[in-house]
Amino acid sequence: MPNATANAKAQADYGYGWWLVRNRWSVVAGAIVMFLIAASGGRFWR
Repeated sequence: MPNATANAKAQADYGYGWWLVRNRWSVVAGAIVMFLIAASGGRFWR
């Protein structure tokens, strides 16, 4: 189990770095989507 714990911690650290990258890109993608919705289909949400 100690080996699995160390592996999980290494994966968590590595995964956190990738989470930062994915989070930044998801924010960018979210902003683009929101802009497209507001620009073209804003009426649909009201």
